Amino acid sequence: MATIKKGLGKGLNALLGEYTAAPSEGVSEINILDIDVNADQPRKYFSEEKLLELAESIKHHGIVQPIIVRRLAEDRFMVVAGERRYRAARLAGLQTIPCIVRTLSEQQMRELSLIENIQREGLNAIEIAEALNALIEQHDMTHDELSKRMGKSRSAITNALRLLSLPKQIQDDIRAGALTSGQVRPLIGMPEKQAIQLSEIIKQQGLSAREIEQKAAAIKQDTPKAPPKKKPGLTPQLKQFEALIRERIGTKTTIKGTDSKGVITLSYSSRDELEGILQNLDIELL
Repeated sequence: MATIKKGLGKGLNALLGEYTAAPSEGVSEINILDIDVNADQPRKYFSEEKLLELAESIKHHGIVQPIIVRRLAEDRFMVVAGERRYRAARLAGLQTIPCIVRTLSEQQMRELSLIENIQREGLNAIEIAEALNALIEQHDMTHDELSKRMGKSRSAITNALRLLSLPKQIQDDIRAGALTSGQVRPLIGMPEKQAIQLSEIIKQQGLSAREIEQKAAAIKQDTPKAPPKKKPGLTPQLKQFEALIRERIGTKTTIKGTDSKGVITLSYSSRDELEGILQNLDIELL
């Protein structure tokens, strides 16, 4: 059975920081063993060194701000926001941890977890992009809808998502902090081989933003463009049909398409030609 101790008080707003509890909400002390982490939470990397530092702080000062959890069952909960504090609390040997219990849908849980991490700058650019993309795909949201929910411009959402088009090696460098999103943004749209080569030069030489843009522009300009795909021509049979219709109707005729699907266009340049087409098709004029 979950251990929950109510801890309402005048200092609640100060404890919650950017999160404001509803009147019916309060801070609950919950057995730390009754709480699970969220496997789908956007933040994937936790510095062991930083966790140990936070654990030492918690040993001396306790948890300053409660974590937010979602109730899974009567005695089970899942971390929605504050997983770093939760992990550090376990390292510190705490038996209970202050929580705010929220009733949330899957979408609300994802949004709150993402917002909490963005506000605390706890995510790298790739983690943010992956979390935004998950909200779009799993909840059928448009970029406009997501920008309103996240409190960010549509262009900021689009630019963040474009990072996912970069080669995996570059994305991994961003995760590890070896490259920043600003450094690699000019690499978006480049061929994979050239993008990786330039990313290595950026890491080795510490190029300025202007230098990166210049090198990326030069590479893009020198990269040969793929020749435009030629549209398949008409089959001999369709060409024959085109000629027969032209002969029968007496006007320019073009066919576009295949044997199973296409469009026939009859052209005219005067009222007399139009009337001639209608007469040949046995259509009476009004």
